[in-house]
Amino acid sequence: MPLHDSVPVLRTPAGTPPSWLAPASEPDLVSVIIPTYNRAKLISYALDSLDAQTWPRLEIVVVDDGSTDHTLEVLQALPPLRAGRSLRILTQPNAGVSAARNTGTRAATGEFILYLDSDDVLFPEAITRYVKALREHGAPYCFAPIDTVDESGTLTNDHRRYYPRFAAADPLFDCFWLVHGACYRREVLDRAGPWNPELRRAEDHELFWRIKTSSGLGHHLNVVQGTYRQHSRDQLHHQIDKIEFFEIRVESLDHFCAWLRQTGRLDRAMRLCVAGQYRFLATRLAALGRLDSKNRALDQVSELCRGFWHPLRLSTLLRHVNASWFFEYTARAKYRWSRLSSRQAPGPAAQTSSRPTVLFISPLFPDREGSGPARRAESVITALSREHQVTLLVVSTLAHRDSSPVPADYLGGRWGHVPFKRPRWHHLRKGIERRFPRLHGLLWRNPVDWTGLTPACFRAARLVFDGQRFDRVHAFRLIMAPCALAMRDHQPAGTRFHLDLDDFESHAIRQKSEQLRFQADPRLAESSACRARAYERAERSLLRRLDRLYVCSEIDRRKLASACADVCVLPNIAPLPATQPPPPPAPDEAAEGFRFLFVGALNYPPNTDAVAWFCHDMLPHIQAARTCTFVLGGRQIPAELRLIVDAAPRTRFIGEFKTAAEVFGQAHALVVPLRAGAGTRIKILEAFTYRRPVISTTIGIAGIEAVPERDFLLADTPDEFIRQSIRLAGDQELGRRLAANASQLVEERYSLKGMIQALAADHEVATGAQKA
Repeated sequence: MPLHDSVPVLRTPAGTPPSWLAPASEPDLVSVIIPTYNRAKLISYALDSLDAQTWPRLEIVVVDDGSTDHTLEVLQALPPLRAGRSLRILTQPNAGVSAARNTGTRAATGEFILYLDSDDVLFPEAITRYVKALREHGAPYCFAPIDTVDESGTLTNDHRRYYPRFAAADPLFDCFWLVHGACYRREVLDRAGPWNPELRRAEDHELFWRIKTSSGLGHHLNVVQGTYRQHSRDQLHHQIDKIEFFEIRVESLDHFCAWLRQTGRLDRAMRLCVAGQYRFLATRLAALGRLDSKNRALDQVSELCRGFWHPLRLSTLLRHVNASWFFEYTARAKYRWSRLSSRQAPGPAAQTSSRPTVLFISPLFPDREGSGPARRAESVITALSREHQVTLLVVSTLAHRDSSPVPADYLGGRWGHVPFKRPRWHHLRKGIERRFPRLHGLLWRNPVDWTGLTPACFRAARLVFDGQRFDRVHAFRLIMAPCALAMRDHQPAGTRFHLDLDDFESHAIRQKSEQLRFQADPRLAESSACRARAYERAERSLLRRLDRLYVCSEIDRRKLASACADVCVLPNIAPLPATQPPPPPAPDEAAEGFRFLFVGALNYPPNTDAVAWFCHDMLPHIQAARTCTFVLGGRQIPAELRLIVDAAPRTRFIGEFKTAAEVFGQAHALVVPLRAGAGTRIKILEAFTYRRPVISTTIGIAGIEAVPERDFLLADTPDEFIRQSIRLAGDQELGRRLAANASQLVEERYSLKGMIQALAADHEVATGAQKA
């Protein structure tokens, strides 16, 4: 029987003392605080997930916030938990989720504190990973992404996955996470103060602001650690519309300012940072027609800037301007006005360095374990850093907020982020492109994905490193070419402008159009052809204005030879493991047998088509001849593809994985049945480095100079795929021979050494041109 106490409601007084928590009495103990209200049907799932945790010592404090159903009876009837877990139940009159969390926090005795809502779930390794990260990195807290499920517990993958937002443009206000997506040291919460029970919405944001102000930024774990359940109507929070959300955020900011004044932290830099956030909220409220709330936020801007001159004070002159487009346009100036913005001044060593300087402009954050483009960006930056001083600028849309954040010490602090927002009519434009592609081609010339890349966005990007001069501006992907060229007038005459295309996008989209036409979907085929024509127009107008192009294969170099005088092959690479990878385990005929693997971003249309094609036309015939299992790894699987995978026999979906080693280590072979796409597949190179044989189509392995039957097995039709799969599953010696040859190929041509050599040759050419 768990311990049950009834306690009075613990509210947060106006003048909370600096220390409100007693010191931890139990080292290495993790206290999990669970507030609950009328969750009798769901709270057992949360407690079961805690009972399954691998961390040995847990203290679970459940605070019943005056439930009117039989939640308390369910808690008291729970069976005993495993050894090392203690459960304590507290009850109080209904006072809200913040007051319940304060009650549980004061009752907790552990060194680490984690909050978990009563309808959410943590994965078994979550707390162990949290504590391990806190120990290894010495961070005050660590935070991680959380998956989203619906009321029935089904994983939803409609781009609503909650990743912690981390934007260098405003690290205080643009970095937040879900409540149970973080684990804190006890002293962190003691410095920040209790939850604010006066806020019934956005109370977590207000606490997170206090935590970051008092303890700094924490450590980010780029691994999903649990699930967040979305309800049609939440019981602890009232559903509100977008207008009310911004108004409540203004109220949260008011409480945050009051805390800053009480603790003496409202200096000039913080005033400008908070005023910039008020200014941003004013633009949102003006666009939604809430002029009274807009003027209230602008009054706060004026109050915060009182006593000194700053451009933010111009906001008071605009309080009677009701044109929402004007506020939308001027909102981007906050990147220049805020002193806690993305401007990162180089350190003394960087300023005195004699190495050539490079500005690397990317639409996403570099990430060694991320998507294919993110991995290539990380590899190119690593190679450039050997001979150059690299500065990173990320200009991204909201679609790239799930990218892995750049660590605070990355490149010595020489990096910045400018997020641009697509206009409200972006979805209307996409609908016109999908339904009336010819009309869309007449109305708009640029690709629909570029909506939001306005002159204001380019000016904001220039202001990030205003006044700095670079020897080279290196743009990554075609979408960044306009941003790089917009800096031409602000750089010295000798600055070279390079573009790394990575994929030949117009060619890839054209292939997709032909595939859709083959699948008898003429409307989507015409829409895809319209987008391909837009990319072709962009390539014709932009590529000729650049000094050098980089492509990932010799095939793309030949196609673009006429577009630019200087086209260089910069191959995709796969980092070589520190030690020789172990051989795959012997197939267990009594269990899963031979394991075929496919990995990739499953919301990418060519990958979606490849998996559906393999499951429908090939896998049943292979399984009829051999005992085998199809393992599918990746993120954001569409609902229709998940139905196909679930219906296929002996098919296992493992979701997103942390490292390539853990997924390739248990696989026997990689299959790449792609029928569309461009560029080179990094997953094939990774399979080569981990000594796993590959079966691929010609399109799948395009750009990689591998020889069929020596380095891989080629199969372009279902019959060929079936034959080669059966052959490979029954001949282990063939698999070992292919893997050894492919591993040697990667080491010679597709490793970091080859990329460094290609960039070094380019540096010699550029230096000779400057001397001449």
